[in-house]
Amino acid sequence: MDRKPDPQLEARVLASWFKFDKYCKLTDDTSIYAAAVLLHPAYRKGYFDTHWGHQRQYIEPTIKAARKLWQKHFKPRSEELTPTSQSSNIGQMENPFRRFKAQAAGAIHDQLRDEFDDFIWATPHIIGEQSALDWWLKPARQFVYPNLSKMAITIFSIPPMSAEPERVFSGTKHTIAPERIRRGAEM
Repeated sequence: MDRKPDPQLEARVLASWFKFDKYCKLTDDTSIYAAAVLLHPAYRKGYFDTHWGHQRQYIEPTIKAARKLWQKHFKPRSEELTPTSQSSNIGQMENPFRRFKAQAAGAIHDQLRDEFDDFIWATPHIIGEQSALDWWLKPARQFVYPNLSKMAITIFSIPPMSAEPERVFSGTKHTIAPERIRRGAEM
C-alpha cells in the first residue's frame, strides 16, 4: 500500500516549524529564559543538550546570549577583583618570599574559571520540592558563587508573567460595591 503525501498536512507541519523557529529565535533576543534554565540547579546546560539536541543550531546562540547577560550585568570586572594599589604594592615589597606569595596568589586568581561556566558545566543537582530561588538563597551557594548567585536571585525573583498579578488586581472590582467605585475623593 503506497501512500501519497498529504499536501494539507505537509503545509501545516511546515507552518508549525516556521512558528517554532520564530519562538526559538526570540530566545536569542530575550536571554532571561536561557539564563533561567542554565542557572536552575537541576537543569543547567544539560537541559538544552537533552531537550534541544535535535535542534543544535539554537543551543550555542542561546548560551551565548545568557553569557552576554552575565558578562554585561553581573560578572565583576578585573579592576574590581584586584585593586590597582595592591598590584603596585607587590613590586615594592622588600621581602622576596612575601612578594612571591602575593604574585602567586594573583596568578592563581587570574587562572580561576568563570563562575558562569563553572556552574553551567557542572553536574545538575536534584533540588526536590524547593524552588531554584530557594536553592540560590542558601548562604553556601552564595559563598561558592558570590556573583552568579546575584544573577540567579535577580532572575528567579522575576514573576514568570504578569497575567496573574493583573488578574488579581482587576478582580478587585468584583469585591468592591459599584457605589463605592463611583465615589470621588470627597467623602
